[in-house]
Amino acid sequence: MARESNVIEKSIITEIRQRIRLLNAIAAFIIITLLAVILKYLFKPVSEVLDFLPDVSITIIILMVLGLTGIGFYMWGVVSRQIIKSIGEYSSSLDHVLAVTKVLREEIYGDILLGKIMDYSLSITNSDAGSILLIEDNNLVFKVAKGERVTELIGTALPKNKGIAGWVAENGNSLLIADVKEDKRFNPDIDAVTGHETRSVLCVPLVTGTGVIGVIELLNKKDGFYTKKDEEIVAYLADQAAISIAKVRFYEDQKNYEIHLTDILLEAIDSQIPEMRGHSKRVAYYSNIIAKKINMSEEKRKRLYFACLMHDIGLLKIKPEDKTNRSEIKRHPVIGYE
Repeated sequence: MARESNVIEKSIITEIRQRIRLLNAIAAFIIITLLAVILKYLFKPVSEVLDFLPDVSITIIILMVLGLTGIGFYMWGVVSRQIIKSIGEYSSSLDHVLAVTKVLREEIYGDILLGKIMDYSLSITNSDAGSILLIEDNNLVFKVAKGERVTELIGTALPKNKGIAGWVAENGNSLLIADVKEDKRFNPDIDAVTGHETRSVLCVPLVTGTGVIGVIELLNKKDGFYTKKDEEIVAYLADQAAISIAKVRFYEDQKNYEIHLTDILLEAIDSQIPEMRGHSKRVAYYSNIIAKKINMSEEKRKRLYFACLMHDIGLLKIKPEDKTNRSEIKRHPVIGYE
């Protein structure tokens, strides 16, 4: 996509190239000027060609050489410092994003993940407010909204083809808008609801292998206008965020499937001995309390919890005619293990 090529063709490189060209132009001007003056002074044939230049003494030539050289060194220093500053700022932002990426990869809870993505996006761009909208049933739904007077938008659904966020979701490309009043894609209805005044917008799509799954929308940069660098950094963050969102969704789907399957099995177990209904859940509940008290790790507690829920699964293999056979009932742990 065009957004991906933007991330590769970073504006910092373009900026450095432009400044290097400026340095080259300054150096070329100084060299050509000095060469013309020197040739006019030393060589008569050339002097006739350069007759339009005024006659100057050797003292003036030396002063010109020193002056232009000084100006050249000064301009070189100024532009070099600007280049170094730009590289430093970009490197710092990129280091921040890489650190953020590591944190996002390790998060397994959807709501916490979206909150972290929003916090980092606001921090990196120094934005006044922002939101994450995900596509659900052909709508864009506000999942996270942070900033003054925008939190009430959480849960609100918008048509996927409406507004700046809708345009980004439909086209899969970023939008950087300095003044929303000049852009016909801006939907003022949201501001009317929240009372928040939107001035500038940076909106970036969240893209996975299956397509656009949502957008990150940032509002009102506090220290000026959004830049191409802001767009590139947020686009990179959005790519990593989209991967993390897809991973968490898969994890939550699997977890929901496990919970649903576990509920079915528990209901079947309880039906075997109705007078013990709820026994497995009670065992799991109290085992989890004990595990916390002895500082068992979260992963081990999780495994223990599900083991407790399923500890009577052997009851499902006992034949109906053997349910009154006490010795057979006592064998259910062995049967479950087998």
